[in-house]
Amino acid sequence: MDSLDQIVAQFMKPSGTNHRPLQGPITLGAVNKDGTFEYVKSFDCANDKNIEQPSGNPIYHIASCTKLITTIAVLQCVEKGLLALDNDISKVLNEFQNPKVLVRFDKHGDPVVEDSKGVVTLRHLLTHSSGMAYGFESMHPDLARLQKLRNRKTLEGGTVVRYHPSDSPSFALLLKIIVFDINRHIVDALYRRNLSNPFLYTIQGNNGSTPLVLIGLEKWLVERVNGDMKLGDYMQHHIFDPLGINDITFVSDRQDIQDRLVQCWERSETEGLKKVRLSKRPYPAKEHFGGGGLFASATDLLKVYGAILRKDDKILGEEMVDLMFKPQLQHTVGLDHLSDSHPSYRNSILNSVPSSTPINFGLGGLLNLQSVVGQRGSHSLTWSGMANCYWWIDPQNGIAGVYLSQLIPSGEPDAIALLSKFEETVYSSVASK
Repeated sequence: MDSLDQIVAQFMKPSGTNHRPLQGPITLGAVNKDGTFEYVKSFDCANDKNIEQPSGNPIYHIASCTKLITTIAVLQCVEKGLLALDNDISKVLNEFQNPKVLVRFDKHGDPVVEDSKGVVTLRHLLTHSSGMAYGFESMHPDLARLQKLRNRKTLEGGTVVRYHPSDSPSFALLLKIIVFDINRHIVDALYRRNLSNPFLYTIQGNNGSTPLVLIGLEKWLVERVNGDMKLGDYMQHHIFDPLGINDITFVSDRQDIQDRLVQCWERSETEGLKKVRLSKRPYPAKEHFGGGGLFASATDLLKVYGAILRKDDKILGEEMVDLMFKPQLQHTVGLDHLSDSHPSYRNSILNSVPSSTPINFGLGGLLNLQSVVGQRGSHSLTWSGMANCYWWIDPQNGIAGVYLSQLIPSGEPDAIALLSKFEETVYSSVASK
């Protein structure tokens, strides 16, 4: 893996004007199934002498990379008979009884809704096919209209519109857009005080899939069927402790976490690099957001990915692990046109998987249904986090890897290029052993 140092250096200080230096630090890591290969290394990508870098094993806010670990918690509850994949979630979350579908806006600008013809199941949530989306304006203009009716801003920052353009051809399929706003105050109203929410929508019949949807509601499912235990406490007892993990947590105000926490940076065309806070949720976290709230080190994330490769029954049985890697969607209408989407949006969904590759959703991530030459095998599971965080688990070749950074906007083309080079180096190194 010595050659990787030179590869990373080319991305830190690229020559020419077509590439911008990757800001960091960046941590790359990989393991194989039988434990004969393990690699973790952090690279100091500081191009500004005023940028302070954390010491030791860096901690990253992994954002949507949280979703896989939340999925593991959910599937544990399925194994125990506490939840069922194809049950209506309103059996546990009664706030979701009789969901509505947004059809259009009338001439006065008011939303017109209809009763849903289907129900939302746990499988829908885990495969991004429930039809409920984050309140990002750029996912569809109707999201912005709904937010304005609430007198609330959309959840995105100033740059998100640029790399999630609502005029992308893939969004033209979303004729009946559905909204669930994960905003802190809305969540409090809906779940903690059990108040009704007039703007809760689900899809008409749950047909197809779009890559817009959240894995976050599972948090409340896990908590409610476990005596209202907080999600992070559940994960600690049932996932982290069995695997000897101490560096994955929702509690970012821990001093040892703060000492190693990587600063998040946003890069814009006009302002260059500026410090940002990836999450606007309060610290310490009052709610453990299963869709994107975890902080983690690469070392401990690899313990989770390695356990999945080994089908380690400390966290999940063989049958449930196998199910994670099986295609779950009969229709992939929302995924079939990603090649037409803006590169940053496409990169956030596909990571290093070429856009020509057939894809589907497993449980907890995206599946590539063909091998990527020199890289991950067929039916590998993958997902990303907003600040250019990426992971993959490849059961065919028994390899898992992670790329962690704190640079937005997401889907940075050079980050994807480095991820691909890293993968190639890992697979070449494992093959040569």
